[in-house]
Amino acid sequence: MKALIQHNDAVSLAGLYAAAQSHLIKGCQEIEMAEKLLRQMGLPDEIIYNTKRYTSTSSAEELREDSLLELKRRAWSFVIKRIELRELLAISKQKELDKQIEEGKNLPEFTAENIFGLIDGFVGDFDKVLKEAATEVFEYFRPRWRTKYKNNQANTFGFHKKIIADYALSLGGGWYLKWSFAKRLIALDNVFHLLDGQQIAKSSNRIDNLWDTHVKADRNSNKLSTTYFILKWFRNGNMHITFRRADLVDKLNALAGGDQLRSNAPIQE
Repeated sequence: MKALIQHNDAVSLAGLYAAAQSHLIKGCQEIEMAEKLLRQMGLPDEIIYNTKRYTSTSSAEELREDSLLELKRRAWSFVIKRIELRELLAISKQKELDKQIEEGKNLPEFTAENIFGLIDGFVGDFDKVLKEAATEVFEYFRPRWRTKYKNNQANTFGFHKKIIADYALSLGGGWYLKWSFAKRLIALDNVFHLLDGQQIAKSSNRIDNLWDTHVKADRNSNKLSTTYFILKWFRNGNMHITFRRADLVDKLNALAGGDQLRSNAPIQE
C-alpha cells in the first residue's frame, strides 16, 4: 500500500503545530498576566473573566488547557482527513477513531513519530484492515433479510451478479441518497478499490458524489455506471447494484465469506 504521508510532510506539520502551540501558550500567559493586573485594580472576577470572551467561569489556566486540547484535536482531525485514513477503515473502526478525536482522551502529542504511530496502529496490518472492511460490507449487503427479492436469493451466502438494497433513496423534489445507505455504498466502493490494488477514490470521484453529480445533470435518469458497479434506482427507494468485475466479487467472497460461501448457489438473471 502506498504511504499515506511522506516523512518530510509529517515533520513539517508537526513543526507548524509546535510553533502554534508555543504561541498559544504565550497568549494564555499574557491573558493570565492581564488578570493579575486587573485584580490589582480591584476588579471582581466576573468582570475579569468576561473580558476574555471565553466563558464566565474559566480561569486563564483552564483556558490554556482547554485551548491546547482543542488545538491537538483539530490537528489530529486535519491530518486524518488529509491522509484519508478513515476511508481505509471499516465503519465501526471509523466510529472508534472519530470518538477518540472528539473526546480528546488519550490523544498522543502531535509529532511526526506519533503520526506514523497512529497510521501503523490502524492500518499497519493492511491485510487485517482490508478483511475487516470487506467483512463489514459483506455482512451489510448480504441479504439475509432481503430474500424476498429474487435476485437476492442467490446472495445469501455470497455475492453473485447483483444485489438489491432497499431503503437506499428518498424522493422529494429530486433523488437523494440516504446517508445511512450512502456511507455503506462508499464503504463497498472503497473495498473494491482496495481489492483491485487501487487507491481510494478522492472526494470528487467518491461514488456518492459521482451519483449526486449525475442526478443533478439528468434528473430523469435512474442509472449510473461506475468503475465497479452499475447502479439503478427506483421510486420505491430500492437500488440495484450490478457488479462489473466478477474477479473482485470472487475476492470479496473468499476474503469475507469464508465458510459461509455456497458455491453452487444459482445465479439469477
